[in-house]
Amino acid sequence: MSEPRTIYTATDGTHLEFDMGNFDEWCVWERRSDGSKFAPRDVDYFRKLLNYGETFGHTKVYSDFVAVYDVAGREVTNEAQKVVKARACEYQTLKEDAEKTFMILLMSMIAENRKRNTRL
Repeated sequence: MSEPRTIYTATDGTHLEFDMGNFDEWCVWERRSDGSKFAPRDVDYFRKLLNYGETFGHTKVYSDFVAVYDVAGREVTNEAQKVVKARACEYQTLKEDAEKTFMILLMSMIAENRKRNTRL
């Protein structure tokens, strides 16, 4: 993979991509509409899950996390994207943010699955 591979585009123009990182070409990058990009940090998206739990219930958020984990393989599949979209729809006014957060989680799980000697 020599060029960034866009996996998801949010309604705000943000793109989630796989591209070269410090270790391999499966680093998850969030590219904003202004062209700037950064690698989302675990602490940031897990904090979002914690915040969702305060509003929607921790059991529900955990269930959604497990549903994403269950479809995470070595590639982003249509089935996995459908699971993310379906689960995010239940987050009402936070739907778009939840969709992006769960997509980052899915992509991060896939990146981990692709690392040598790693088992997710």
